[in-house]
Amino acid sequence: LLDSLLQEIDVLLWATRVATILFTAGYILPLMGNPYNSYYKALMASAATSALRLHQRLPQVQFNRQFLGLFLAEDAAHYLIFAMLFLYAAPITLVLIPVFLFALLHFASYTL
Repeated sequence: LLDSLLQEIDVLLWATRVATILFTAGYILPLMGNPYNSYYKALMASAATSALRLHQRLPQVQFNRQFLGLFLAEDAAHYLIFAMLFLYAAPITLVLIPVFLFALLHFASYTL
């Protein structure tokens, strides 16, 4: 049961990374729809990926100083904060570069 749950989370991570890649491409090459919507959707997909990775690494949330230290030590927390920070700002193309590259790297490593 635990193995199938972990596999489901891996599939969700893969799907959110694909969404990040596609929405970033939709922002850079605005062939269909509003490119600004694609920008924010790419950031939301990246935030979802980071939240899922945090759930894998820190499954039980606690409200204490030790948990905060563990939370801030995770790179997924940094990416989540990064995505949430720029989600409420005007679109900046350079913001999507690390998000896109991170999604592409992990998409390729999971797919290949």
